[in-house]
Order: sequence, then structure tokens, then C-alpha cells
Amino acid sequence: MSIKPNILYVDDEPENCELMKVWLRIACGFEVTTANDGESAMKLIDNQFFDAYLLDYALPDTTGVELCRAIRDRAISSPVVMYTALDRQIDKDRAAAAGANAYVVKPDELGALTNILADLMNHVENRPMAKHASAYASEPGDPGHRTLRFRRRSSGIV
Repeated sequence: MSIKPNILYVDDEPENCELMKVWLRIACGFEVTTANDGESAMKLIDNQFFDAYLLDYALPDTTGVELCRAIRDRAISSPVVMYTALDRQIDKDRAAAAGANAYVVKPDELGALTNILADLMNHVENRPMAKHASAYASEPGDPGHRTLRFRRRSSGIV
């Protein structure tokens, strides 16, 4: 049994949450937990470890930037990616200042999002999951290196 990385995806649109759950399971093999507002997200953040956070910018009760700041204030070092329709430089700057690792504009950059998440997950050091190396392929001689493997089927990526 391998342990799959768990992502928290926060978006106020339930349909987006369901689509992202399916996409990240198929494309990356991640488990995805979702929340539709900041309050629900904070309850999850305070009670569960996540390997990465994927945040929409505009939420009904807060912003993804504020959630990112709250994550960093808790000394959580897991990657934070903003995934939003907002494409203004000021929003990107605010996210970076709050501690976001990446900013991806939706929906056109879904492939880029997948690559960024996989890359961030591969380069995070000292994650609690690092002890579960069987979930990742290791390069010979480098026990800290982890990569995600994808298998192609005629129906798509597994």
C-alpha cells in the first residue's frame, strides 16, 4: 500500500472542487480534500496535515491570500499554489508576499497546474511523508529525491 499525497483545494464553486478532485487523482495520483469557504478550510488546516494547498483567490468569507497567510503563520511549510481566474499583477504580488509558492490562472493553465504541483511535491524537503519513500520512486544514491510516476493507458493518464 502506498500513501498518496493529500491536497487541500479551496474553491467556492462546488463543481470546480469535484472536477479538481477527479483531475488531480487521475493526472497526479493525489488524494484531494475540498472546502468551499475560508472557515471550512481553516477547520481542516487546523486538524489535518496536507502535503500541499491549492487556493482560489476569491472566496465568500475571505481570500486565498489570507488563507495562505494563515497557513504560513502556523509555520506550515507545505507548498501553497494559488489557482484563480484573477490575472492581475497586484494579485500575484499579494499572493507571493503571503508566501504562495506559485500562482496559476484558471482554467486555461490546468496542465501547467499539474506540472507545478508535481514539481513542488517532488522538491519539498523534510515533509512528514518523506519517511514513506515507497510512495515515490527514488533515484539511486539519492534517498531524498522523490518523483511521481505516471502510466499511460489508452484511456488517459493513470
